[in-house]
Amino acid sequence: MNNDLANELMDESSSFFVSIHDFIRESTSSFNKTNNKSTIEKDVTIKYMVEWLKILDSIAILFYQGRVDSAQVLTRTLFEITLQLCYLTKDKKYVRDKAGYIIVVADIKKYKYNKVLLENKEKYKLDTQEEKIKNEEIITNLRNSNILEIREAFEFIENKILFRKKNIKEWYEIYSSRHDMIYIGSNRQLCKAIEFYDGEKEKEILVYDLVYDILSQQAHGITAIDSFRIIDGEQRFRKYDCLSNGAWQINSIYKMLLKIVGTLKSTFDEEFYIDIELLVKYNEEMRRIKEKWSKACKNS
Repeated sequence: MNNDLANELMDESSSFFVSIHDFIRESTSSFNKTNNKSTIEKDVTIKYMVEWLKILDSIAILFYQGRVDSAQVLTRTLFEITLQLCYLTKDKKYVRDKAGYIIVVADIKKYKYNKVLLENKEKYKLDTQEEKIKNEEIITNLRNSNILEIREAFEFIENKILFRKKNIKEWYEIYSSRHDMIYIGSNRQLCKAIEFYDGEKEKEILVYDLVYDILSQQAHGITAIDSFRIIDGEQRFRKYDCLSNGAWQINSIYKMLLKIVGTLKSTFDEEFYIDIELLVKYNEEMRRIKEKWSKACKNS
């Protein structure tokens, strides 16, 4: 692939990500304005949206710099946030209960971290007062919360998990073990629970099965073995700015966008505003860039 074409693809792709970033930011900002009473279900939803935006912004920067391979790690993170956000908001009746578990589990993870830090400090006879105070505050605030869903989630976790295990599971694992008909213990099960299928395959293939293994290989260092090969007795290193994984990442991120928008619109209805015309425009833009990218990589 020549440098001019590579630069063109990087510019167009990063601009596309910036466009959908702004699209979601506007929808999130509009949704936030409806949160007058600061309910936990909307608070947590908005926080997940903000995190999604932050990760997408970083992916856009990596694409602009031609670091498409490196972006895969963040694309995986974006996918995991998408799964959790859509599971949180897929049914309006249960969003508040799930939000309670998210808040409690996040605080308990801080509690566990402080506890490990405290134990390590005690080994070296260092001051542990700060960690003790923080943990006391965490437990007191959760136990005495004025929000019923937080108190109920904490009571369940305190009785079953808190003082018995070193590690705590993810919030959706704990929530589903108590409230759902089917226990959700993995990202694949989470993907199935929100019915995130590849639309082009008529719901035959989970999006997880299409992308997660590839993304995980990058995250766990498995692709390090492909960093270079011996060709004609010489070491040939994989280009640091290799662009071969660009097209499917763009397609996957756009599918995440559609899944989030569809789920939030279904749950919150008029409170979550979206510009349909812009969404259609982005779909056309995504297909154009994806096709251009695929052709360029085949001819390189």
